[in-house]
Formats: sequence, structure tokens, C-alpha cells
Amino acid sequence: MSIHGIKVTLNLDDSLPVIRGHSTQMEQVIIDLISNSMNALKAHSRENKMISICTKSVYGNCILEVLDNSPDISPKYLEQIFDPFLTTKITGESMGLGLSIARNFINCLGGIITAENRKEGGAYFTIYIPVASSKKEGE
Repeated sequence: MSIHGIKVTLNLDDSLPVIRGHSTQMEQVIIDLISNSMNALKAHSRENKMISICTKSVYGNCILEVLDNSPDISPKYLEQIFDPFLTTKITGESMGLGLSIARNFINCLGGIITAENRKEGGAYFTIYIPVASSKKEGE
């Protein structure tokens, strides 16, 4: 599939276990990550722009990976990427809250979100969320 000249590939595990949380909030996290990738790619002229989205289950965690081949995230920003009000956009385009909100939501689920640069160039975000316990509270 291609969106705005960006090839989007999906590798989604259709047998993921259940996680806790609100589907709408999880949707917003995913939209933020994809939107950030798209904006980073649109801001630079390069051929063969791509975003890859992958889900899998490993060791009791559901994992979501979003990676792209945009320019690397500056080390200056990489250290603070989840801080509130951090934005690389011009004033008025973004409040810089998307990744901060995403981190808070993922942390509330007992999960972790990470950001790093890919060896091949580009950004690589990974979310780890624990699988929901099949036991009811208090058992």
C-alpha cells in the first residue's frame, strides 16, 4: 500500500493475545507514531520512502514496531523525544505532546515505549505491552 508516495508495509500477527487498555487510546498512539513518520518523510526529498508496522507476541508482551527510513532523529532530540512540548516543527504546527501522551498511556498499561535510530537510517519505535492476565482481579 502507498500513501502520499510512502510505501506502507504491514506485518501484523492476527493471533495476538488480549492487552488491557482502551482501544481508542491505543489507536491514538499508533496514529501518532505513523503521523510522525509520515511528517518526517514528507519533510525530506528521498526516493523509496517507507514505513513498516509490525506486531508480534514475545515472552508475555505484545509488541508493536513502527519504523521508517526518514533521516535519523538527532541525538539532541532522541534523549528527550518523550518529553512534553518537545517539537521540531515550526511554532504553531504542533504542541509537542503526542509522544509524551503516548508514553504516559503505555506506562499506565505497565508497558514501555522506546525510540532509536535504525542502523540503515530512520526512526524505530517499539512498544512493549504486557498481555492481560486471564485471572480476574482478586483471584
